Amino acid sequence: MKQLHRISSALARLGMALILVALLVPVAAAQDPATLRELAVYPTLILYNGKVASMDSNLTSYQAMAVRGNRIWKLGTDAEISPLAGPQTERIDLKGRTVLPGLIDAHTHPHLWGLWHLGAKYDKQLDPVFLHANNLDEIRSKLGPAVQKRAQELGKGKWVSITIPWQLEPDAMAKGVITQKELDRLAPENPVLIESGYLGGFPNGMARQLMVKNLGRVVEGLRARYFVPHDIILRDRVRDIADFLHEEMQENSSYGLTTFGSHIEPLNVIRALRLLDEQERMPMRFAWVHRPGFTLAKDPAEFYRLYGDIVGTGSEYVWNMGVGGESWGNGCTVLVGLTEQVRERDRRTACQTVPGFRDFDALLAAVKSHLRPAILHATSDGMLDGAFQLATEAMKGADPLTLEEIRKMRWGFEHGLRIRPEQPAIAARFGFYMSFQATQYSRERLRVLEDYGEKHIPWIQPAKSWLAAGGHMILSTDAHVGALSKDGEEMIQEALIRDWPYRDSVWPWLAFYVTRELQGRVWTPEERIDRISALRGWTSWAAEYILREKELGTLEPGKLADFAVIDRDFFTIPEKEIWNIKNLMTGLGGKVVYRSPNF
Repeated sequence: MKQLHRISSALARLGMALILVALLVPVAAAQDPATLRELAVYPTLILYNGKVASMDSNLTSYQAMAVRGNRIWKLGTDAEISPLAGPQTERIDLKGRTVLPGLIDAHTHPHLWGLWHLGAKYDKQLDPVFLHANNLDEIRSKLGPAVQKRAQELGKGKWVSITIPWQLEPDAMAKGVITQKELDRLAPENPVLIESGYLGGFPNGMARQLMVKNLGRVVEGLRARYFVPHDIILRDRVRDIADFLHEEMQENSSYGLTTFGSHIEPLNVIRALRLLDEQERMPMRFAWVHRPGFTLAKDPAEFYRLYGDIVGTGSEYVWNMGVGGESWGNGCTVLVGLTEQVRERDRRTACQTVPGFRDFDALLAAVKSHLRPAILHATSDGMLDGAFQLATEAMKGADPLTLEEIRKMRWGFEHGLRIRPEQPAIAARFGFYMSFQATQYSRERLRVLEDYGEKHIPWIQPAKSWLAAGGHMILSTDAHVGALSKDGEEMIQEALIRDWPYRDSVWPWLAFYVTRELQGRVWTPEERIDRISALRGWTSWAAEYILREKELGTLEPGKLADFAVIDRDFFTIPEKEIWNIKNLMTGLGGKVVYRSPNF
């Protein structure tokens, strides 16, 4: 009987096991390997109780977003996303705030702007003396003592930088107030660089010798402001340059910026960015344009014929987006000046954006090698004409490019300061992208008013006309967003941001194109654009410009989790309030890199 009982019990247990197997098999079958893998890993970050504006093609909004590692995993309602949290998931209550894709400033130069307020921390030679003067006589009387005092303070062989008022620099140079001979007399044992605003860079004899020794040639103007600090003064200190760039980028991340676009000339800046990337210390992403060949090569055309197509290569944090000699031409125009002085100046300004000129031929060689031109100045209608001719020439001769190949390159141009009414349609045909900056508008409107008259104001950055013609538009700053010292604001920043009082927020650079309001006046109201287009100029369209639209620019599953949390609803507030938006939080690759004390 006992044996029979054991057999009966065993059969009962076997039957129960078979029943359990029968019950579990459908459940296991329903959980395919992909589902099991998904359930095995929790999100690392969840943002909830907010308005997550994806900026996708349908302008879809969500309540919550889940991030796994450095990429967006899921978007949905709080009820859909919150239960996905695991024991290690960071959860952030958005408190009803709006989340946007991380903002992309596709034309700015942190390796230049940062020197204005951080340079002295890394080397006293990077700290300029600000020479306040109201006229040329004051420059004459103050320059000598300032140069000699600074040379004595720093010692023999050290770089002396003197910054003079930008508005006095042209006359000071033209009328011989500042000469190489005089600078050599004042500081015979020091390299001296006279700077004006953000543009000027005039070297004395010793400075020129050091430039030739370190760079192979003399560089002046803005080029000197790039090369002297990074490739001469900090020549053997790439780690210091990396720390400096890290500090400057950290500041900018507080504004909701997650990606920069810039040309790079100093070779040490490229090395420093690579070092930061290797050390996993990049607080922002950096899309860069190669420019040294245009500045330093004896034959830029030959240089870029041999350079090879590196466009788009790099990492998730640092990559190349093209080549270009930014100021590849000049301000030639069909406009007729109001005064004989302006007309004579324009007659002397022969257009250089034509075959036979050094930079035009170099760009043509680069394009023929399938290198993408980017961050090229388009500061006049004549330069845009040159761009059209460049594209036309590229479709001729040996190995001609097709129109479709040129369109796919996404040639990138900057500023759009004088655009004739018929030019947007031509640019659209070639697939050109144009980057507008409100700071550049604030300067150019005064210049056009004075030189050419009110009727040509509509030629300045006609954003709506550009879009209506089918053109590609992005928005950017081309400026130091944060406030500088009093001297820096008056003598450096003013030269770039004339009549632009906005600091510590990028939103005025967007708001201007929605309202076209500046200094109490609405400028060409017919060129106002809607707020969605303006935001795309900082997000999805900007991602196209920097060649990363598959990774950045919208908040969609699989894309890099770069985001900004702002203090009000961009989509519903009155247009005038857009100027006052503040950033509360910035995320880069799923990690919070900035959080306001007020959030």
